Amino acid sequence: MSFIPDLKRLEDFEFFHDEPDPISDVFGYHYFSESLVNAILKQKDTPFSILIHGEWGSGKTSALVRSESNFKELEKNDENFHVILFEVWKYERVDPVASLLEEIKNKVIGENSTRFAEVAKNVGLLLFDMAIRAHTNMTLDDAKKYFEDSLKGIRNLRKETEILMENKKLVILFDDLDRCSFETMLELTEAIRLFLSVKGIICVVAADNNRLRAAWKNKYPSANEIEIDEYFDKIFQLKLALPSKDLNLMSNFIAHLDPSYIGDSEKNLIYSSTSNPRKIKQILNLIFYGLKYSKLKEKLTSEDKIKLYYPVIVAWSIVRILYPRFGNSIKNDTSSFNEVLDFISIIKEIEGRHHKSPKKLARIVFNLLGEHTDSDSNHYINIKSSEVSMWTLKSLKIIIEDFDLFLFCYRLIDYFGSSIDFKTARKTMPSGREYLTTINFIDNEVVDEVIKQISLF
Repeated sequence: MSFIPDLKRLEDFEFFHDEPDPISDVFGYHYFSESLVNAILKQKDTPFSILIHGEWGSGKTSALVRSESNFKELEKNDENFHVILFEVWKYERVDPVASLLEEIKNKVIGENSTRFAEVAKNVGLLLFDMAIRAHTNMTLDDAKKYFEDSLKGIRNLRKETEILMENKKLVILFDDLDRCSFETMLELTEAIRLFLSVKGIICVVAADNNRLRAAWKNKYPSANEIEIDEYFDKIFQLKLALPSKDLNLMSNFIAHLDPSYIGDSEKNLIYSSTSNPRKIKQILNLIFYGLKYSKLKEKLTSEDKIKLYYPVIVAWSIVRILYPRFGNSIKNDTSSFNEVLDFISIIKEIEGRHHKSPKKLARIVFNLLGEHTDSDSNHYINIKSSEVSMWTLKSLKIIIEDFDLFLFCYRLIDYFGSSIDFKTARKTMPSGREYLTTINFIDNEVVDEVIKQISLF
């Protein structure tokens, strides 16, 4: 670790917020948004629905905001074209479907809008119907026998929507759907299928597809993957994913944020661990907190102290945000963090004698780690000069279930061990058998103190 952050400059910094930046386009969303807008404008056959997949914090809101901006330019010049950015999560506690209908009414002003508002009141019956079916798992056919009034409301509302949309085009951009409860998520997808599926309406839903599927699985536990696919295929005619983010893009993103308390090695460690912009901001905020606001700042009184604490603060901040289960295990015995790295380094050093490529060597070490930790842990433990604790073995078992976590720990060996001569750690017993002495990558007392001050909740 050669980078030493200038703690005096921290006075010029503050925490990173989570709001999308409409000006910055580090990830090239302008091209994605322009392509989406062009595709929608050329789509004559409506209704049409699009699902944009992305995990939480991956940039879905940024893509939708940029798309909305493009649509609004068109809206200014065409009185029959309208766009709505509907942030579902904000309306979850009131009534998201009714709130959406109100927004549609307010946006698409016409002679039939008053009548539409009156008919839309029947949505209460529809929601009651949905709630009953959600809790009783009644089929739609069974529900028809008991809720004729609500079904009449659906038909009327759909008809009024068709009248309202005559010779018009409405694009509805749904954001934050996957932040809502499973019930709300399904409620909105049902709304798209039941009464927004009319000529002139195009729905764009940005959500984590895995969470949508989990919502359906929660409602119908016996449903298989094919049945879940068939349900969402009826709703969405096009499914897209946000553009992938390579290491260069993530590096540019951190450079755009410009945190002076992060060096090149730290940047590499962070962006090689995650491509999620929100999580990167959370990691940087945690590092910033540890350096400026926590009790650790009382220890950072000299360059030597900063060298001791800083890399541990960086590494633990990444663990806390990205790998909380691993962090909980380490928290039970803070010395196990060192032992985990020591254990992996043993396999890496022994297998590394064959001069394999870094990626191939990493995969070999990962496979050997799983093999000897999961079944016969004696092989590599016996070449250590000290025993491996129970908590270390538990942490290792967590690592062999997650290759990304393993790669992070694998990279930590180089990050912490840049000044360690691994050759001096290699010893030969009188019998000729080789072993490695215990390598202290980090000071256990420092790890313990950092974890206490930047603790997992």
